[in-house]
Amino acid sequence: MLSFYRDLPISTKLLLSNLAFALPMAVLIFFMNISFIYDINIGKKELAGINALRPLFGLLDHLPDHFSGEKKDQGGETAKLQARIVELISATGRDYLLSLDPALDSKLLADLLTDLLPRNWNQLNIYSSQTAAPDRQTSSSPEIKGTGHAFHKSPPDFSLFQADVARIIANARLTLQEDAKYYGVSPSLHTTFAQALDEYQNSTSQFIALHQQNATQPVEVAVYQAANTKVRLSCRQLALSGIEELDILINKRITSYRKWQVLAFSSSALALLLASILIYTIAKGITVPIKAVIGYTRQISNGEYQAHLDGDFQGELKGLTIDLKSMVHEIIRLASFPRENPTPVLASTADGAISYLNHLPSRCQLKRRRNCACRGTIFLDGIHPAMPIVSQ
Repeated sequence: MLSFYRDLPISTKLLLSNLAFALPMAVLIFFMNISFIYDINIGKKELAGINALRPLFGLLDHLPDHFSGEKKDQGGETAKLQARIVELISATGRDYLLSLDPALDSKLLADLLTDLLPRNWNQLNIYSSQTAAPDRQTSSSPEIKGTGHAFHKSPPDFSLFQADVARIIANARLTLQEDAKYYGVSPSLHTTFAQALDEYQNSTSQFIALHQQNATQPVEVAVYQAANTKVRLSCRQLALSGIEELDILINKRITSYRKWQVLAFSSSALALLLASILIYTIAKGITVPIKAVIGYTRQISNGEYQAHLDGDFQGELKGLTIDLKSMVHEIIRLASFPRENPTPVLASTADGAISYLNHLPSRCQLKRRRNCACRGTIFLDGIHPAMPIVSQ
């Protein structure tokens, strides 16, 4: 394997190095895409949960009216059904992961819709039903006969109701405060939802004040029922507005995830493209000069001593070309020595044929002594015996 790699051209090795860089990038993009898909699927599941909450809140709103008028609530069926609906709303929030929302604003809003507001709404329905029956029995008087109170005493769970109201207002205000930190400001959250919250806060304050007043002085049932109805309507409006706002916030988050997904793919592809261009440029800067050096050395080996080494050589290749040109210059000098030597020089083959003869004087005559035992030796008349003779 290593020998195969060593025999590869430099350009192929650089290509493989580019692929080695692209492989971890592809793995990173793959797992990053899985993360985006996971978050987007959670958002889609939350949207499905919101669609499941809408009919449940509608049922919770119309259930008291179903048992009002001529219909009698036997055995506390209304309270049981309302409690069951509240449980279904809470279960829907858990099953559709609404309480696991990563953004604080939508998480707080989901907690309001799946826990606090349904329980608060259910309590208001119970308080309304507790005063409805006495009111029908004493329809001739605006007050309950005997005491003139809407309740003989405050319900035992009224402190829980007050605590829920305080938490609803606090979490809703925090939702408005944290909205700008997650996926931008939602305009309708700060208008429609904020107005519904203000109305809910005002109506609950009046309702709680009536309960506190009822402990010391008579409260007309009609006044109490009007305050209760006003709180129920404000609670209903706050819940319905919250559902729409939660839908908007989750859609914004999904859209943001998709934008980040596209941005991640685009930036990764751009980074890979730039890396490929860089490696290609580096490869060309290495392979092109090397090919020029190879072509130049082949020309020199073929006897083309007038060849030129052209190209842009940088770094170590620049030093290599300088040394190569110096070496070729020395080779040319040595190769041209017999031709440029002022002393007559000739070369002959083993059978006596002259293969090279430099600039000999015209008066020189070549004679072969037939009885010479030195094969290939040639004597020149008129030439000094010290003249170099190259025998091949």
